[in-house]
Parts: sequence; structure tokens; C-alpha cells
Amino acid sequence: MGVAPADSGAGPSDSGRPRPYQISLRNVSKRYRSKTVLNGLDVDFDLNSTTAITGPNGAGKSTIIKLLCRLSSPSTGEIRFPDGLQNSMAAVFEDPNLYPHLTARQNIEVLSGNIHPDDNPRYREFVELYELGPVLRKPARTLSFGQRRKVTLVAALVRRSQLVVMDEPTNGLDESARATFARQCEAMRGDGRSIIATGQDHTILGVIAEHAYVIEGGKLSNLVELASNSGNYRLVVTYRDAATLKTIEDCSWAQNIEVHGEKATVKGPRTHLGPLLEVLASVGLTGSIHNVEIIE
Repeated sequence: MGVAPADSGAGPSDSGRPRPYQISLRNVSKRYRSKTVLNGLDVDFDLNSTTAITGPNGAGKSTIIKLLCRLSSPSTGEIRFPDGLQNSMAAVFEDPNLYPHLTARQNIEVLSGNIHPDDNPRYREFVELYELGPVLRKPARTLSFGQRRKVTLVAALVRRSQLVVMDEPTNGLDESARATFARQCEAMRGDGRSIIATGQDHTILGVIAEHAYVIEGGKLSNLVELASNSGNYRLVVTYRDAATLKTIEDCSWAQNIEVHGEKATVKGPRTHLGPLLEVLASVGLTGSIHNVEIIE
């Protein structure tokens, strides 16, 4: 049980070891006393891409992030990383905890691995983008939640880490900062770096993600591989009753609905897919989704 480096070979071995461009979870479970949060996860997270994990509160999203960051160990199973990747990781956690007596600038310096802000053009660029200039010299204990979130994002993103894992990274951000964050994620993807992020915000799932998972009942379901922001989606879901169908019909993200018996086929713009999946998860319909595809 625990975390291990991945095989350095060019492909999967007979022992089920991952390719060097994947993080592999094998039979990973996590229990807290009598509660099972994760139940036998078997999943490969592709690198050089953006992966989003969504799901209701308490479903286990934060637990996955903690396991990937080695802040917790699986109760059963194993997590395997490509060689060297764990030395090139940055993280953003759900609660933007900072050193309260250090300034915002000092926190960025410490959390980013002792960068030297004055010599780092990326630092200056990110501080300007997130409008942190006026609070850089203020103690962290005086900052708002949104300002502390921006500090943690700058600290993580200013490094050129190969992998950034983030738990609800857009919580506390205003619309301008969310747009900035989305552009930065797109740039990271263009540089061949990897992102694994949790969230219930469509900025994550509907805009920047290439691979989308939902966690429910301790299991991860691969909803769809999202190749681009263009095109439309088509989704087939089984609904339980008239009230559930009305929830789908009333959802502004579901623009074209065809009902056949107990199944509803929903179509719409690709960028509406993320928010729609969140609505379906909120009413417990994730397990009732039969097919999601991107169409022209």
C-alpha cells in the first residue's frame, strides 16, 4: 500500500505498471474509521493534459488530492507515479492556508520553493494579473479568502512544475480572476504540463478540461474525454420520475431535450456540458448517464 514510482519502460508491463506518461491508481481505497470515502479506484490519469474531477461535496475529491500529494496514504491499493514526477509537483488546496504573520509576498516566496520575486518575471506578471500588488506587504492574517486564494495560486503557478494538482482552485475568485486562471491553465496545457483539478465550477470542467471524471459512491466514472472547446455535446440519461425530468428540462444548460420512455437525450454547445454534468450530479443522476459524446 502507498505511493510508488512508475515503471520507466515504454509501455505497461505484465504487472500492470503504468506507462511513463500516466499516474496510476490501482485498487485504491480510503477509509476513515467506519466510513469508506474511496472504494477500489482503478484509474490512469494521463499527463500532458488537463483532468477535472467533479462531484457532490463530501464525495472524496479532496481525499484524492491529498493522496496524490502524499498528505495521506491509501487504506488499500497503490498509487504509481512516473519517475521524477513527484519532485516536480505543485499543489493548491481547498483551504488557502497561509503563514498568518508573513506578508503575502513572503508567503509566495516560501510556498513556491524560495523563488526570488525580484528576479522572477513570472512572479511580477502573475501578481499583476491577479491584482495582488496592493496587498503584497500586508500580513496574510489580514487578507480576505479570495486574496489568500490568489496568493496560493500565484505560489503554485509561478513554478514551472510538470504537474499541478488543485482542490477547488476557483473558490473565492471573482469572474475576472477565474478568467485569468482559465487562461493560465490553457497556457500550461500548451506548454505540455499537466493539471489535475477538482471542482464544481464550470471553469474547470466546461472550459479547460480534456478529461472529465465524476466521483460518487466512492467510485470514479470517466464521463468523457473533452478534446476541445468546439462542437456540441450529446448526452443520454435515464431519469427516475417526472420531478427529475423537470429538473433537467428547467436547466438552462440543457437546450435541446428529446424524451423516449425513461431516457432523455440532451444536446447543446460543448461549453455547456460541464455545468449540466454538475446539475445531474446534484440530483444523483451521475450513475444514470449512459453516453456522453462530442459531436460537430
